[in-house]
Amino acid sequence: MKKRVLAGAAALALGFAGITGVNQASADEGAAPSLTVRAVNTAQGDASAYLVAKCPEHTAKAVIKVGDVKTETINLKNQPSDFGYMITSTQGQAPTSLTCFDYQDQSTNTTITVDLTKAVGPQVTVTGDGVARKAAPGGNITVGATGFAAGQELDFTLYSKPYPLGKATASADGSAQLSAVVSSDVIPGSSHYVVVKSDKDEIGLANVAIVNKDDLKKGQPGDNGGQQKGKPGLPRTGAAA
Repeated sequence: MKKRVLAGAAALALGFAGITGVNQASADEGAAPSLTVRAVNTAQGDASAYLVAKCPEHTAKAVIKVGDVKTETINLKNQPSDFGYMITSTQGQAPTSLTCFDYQDQSTNTTITVDLTKAVGPQVTVTGDGVARKAAPGGNITVGATGFAAGQELDFTLYSKPYPLGKATASADGSAQLSAVVSSDVIPGSSHYVVVKSDKDEIGLANVAIVNKDDLKKGQPGDNGGQQKGKPGLPRTGAAA
């Protein structure tokens, strides 16, 4: 089953497939939600993580919070109960909670602390026209990835709305590089991520600020890509991939 993907600016991949005929009942008795850290990127000063969230069956909605900020309410009606979610924060240690509500508005929850200071899984770097962790609509973007299994085909996608960037094959040392042009339709903002996936479901990600071309070389995203320092920003929902 494919998973839904959501992108958070502060606190983002896999697609979602609808499920029909779901019984609008209470969530599975005894089942508990879970949050799993699949990747943490620290390259280029990034502090982003890819999480897999899983709610019990018959879940109507889920709420994800990072720190004290309510980052997103996710509609899970007639959708898979597990999905990917990306967070970015300058807090270092980011308490992240998942609360799942069934159709009777009964809830279950779980909380984990995501350590954004220690790399987990493949690492990803992004430069746009030579500027680290920034890119402009219609401009060039170069993505580097390390830590993948040798020979795996890698898929590169820009979120929150998925914009395919292309594919590359990991070399013998598990690295790959892809150059592409950012779609002119991408809306500027700091809530964007490049996600790199392998055939073996290995995942890496990097937060990237999309800015206008005139602003591309005006500083670096040192305060989390333009977000308020120390606090997670509001997320943006991704689409299917």
